[in-house]
Amino acid sequence: MSVVQDSLFIYGGKSDDSNSFSYAQAPWTNDILYLSLSSPIDPTSPSWILVGGSDNSSAPAQGPA
Repeated sequence: MSVVQDSLFIYGGKSDDSNSFSYAQAPWTNDILYLSLSSPIDPTSPSWILVGGSDNSSAPAQGPA
């Protein structure tokens, strides 16, 4: 998670579109989501935007050590 000026970015997590996994067993995703913080957010329907990512991956990507 990162806040840059009036923008919130979330990277990665787990995804289960078919609702067939427990959270611990769900596949990892490398999606990047964006939410503008410049105006009030409707908590019942926040306007997340998919910035980037690819198909689900089997493990989280790690940067260089």
